[in-house]
Amino acid sequence: MRQIVKDGKNLSFYSHEQQDDVLYDIEKSSEAIIQGKAHIMRFVNQEHAKQDVLAKLDQSSCLLVMDWAMKFLQLRYREKHSDWYGKRGLRWHISSVVSSSQYLCQSGTTEVISYAHLFDQCTQDWYAVTSILEELFKLLKFKNPELQSVSKAA
Repeated sequence: MRQIVKDGKNLSFYSHEQQDDVLYDIEKSSEAIIQGKAHIMRFVNQEHAKQDVLAKLDQSSCLLVMDWAMKFLQLRYREKHSDWYGKRGLRWHISSVVSSSQYLCQSGTTEVISYAHLFDQCTQDWYAVTSILEELFKLLKFKNPELQSVSKAA
């Protein structure tokens, strides 16, 4: 039996292997806590930045929120869960544009318009996202010729 005294407390281990396991768990848990705190700090900072952009929206700017969604699967009625896994489906990318409303008379109102891009075959990489952005920017500029800046939410 191995014993370690730390901060006046005795820790007893049955073997060196058990001691290594506990120290490994403590190390991994400490790393997970630090990463969790970093994630929370990033979220808070990004949320403040997003709120600043939303507060400054006008006819010449908009906020873009985009991400890949789960595959779009055409499914049978009451399909078993096990049949769902491993299926090939359409890949889709969702983009939501938050802008100052052109059509509503109230000041400070915003509208959100979402666009879905569906692909039979597509690699979810920078080239696909850049192509989506190019098409989306053309569409946004066509809908609002006054548009000068687009901010992207992370």
